[in-house]
Amino acid sequence: MPDAWSVFVHYATFHLPPQPDGFYQYDALQQLAYFGVVFIVAPLQMITAGAMSPALVNRYAWYPKLPGNRQIGCSLHFLFAVAFVLFFVSHVTMVAITGLARNMNHIVLGRNDSSMAGIYVGLVGLGVVAGAAAFAGEGGEYYDSHTMENLKHPQAMLAYEMNSARLTDEHGAPLRLRVENQLGFKMVKWIRAIEFVEDRKRVRKGEGGYDEDNEFFDCMADI
Repeated sequence: MPDAWSVFVHYATFHLPPQPDGFYQYDALQQLAYFGVVFIVAPLQMITAGAMSPALVNRYAWYPKLPGNRQIGCSLHFLFAVAFVLFFVSHVTMVAITGLARNMNHIVLGRNDSSMAGIYVGLVGLGVVAGAAAFAGEGGEYYDSHTMENLKHPQAMLAYEMNSARLTDEHGAPLRLRVENQLGFKMVKWIRAIEFVEDRKRVRKGEGGYDEDNEFFDCMADI
């Protein structure tokens, strides 16, 4: 801890801590940061993510009570996500200002030189990740259902305007559902038809909605 505090003082005063052989070893503060991210922030991020999962909560009703309730879990999850972003930004910044080419060769290729090979390979890797993720949102027609009791909630509405203007396609034109006591997947956009049924089992595969049918979400997702 004393070494970590000494290193922190260097960073706080915009100085790099001295290194005997360049800036290639993890200092005490970096080791604490990595330990915190891997063994504290990451596990808590996964635990709080489960509290927001309708499918998991549907199976284990006690799970949202671990962080307190769903909203507390959501807030903590957001704060842990911010911690990841701060760690990522500081990490990339340190990699860049202490010798980008050499550090990328260490990280990507495991060799000690200042060629551009590590940067090129890293950029190719980012391109592969980005290309694969671009298709994650592709899917079929979306649908969902609500109980009549929930649709009588004061914050349930069918919206065709926003801020005194017609809805844009991005916001769900021509008609979208807003039910503020439910999670976002229950608020259907681009509504083309509304059907009243006796029971949700009459809707498609019988669970009441697209995510309920295919992802094992609960039919209601109260906030």
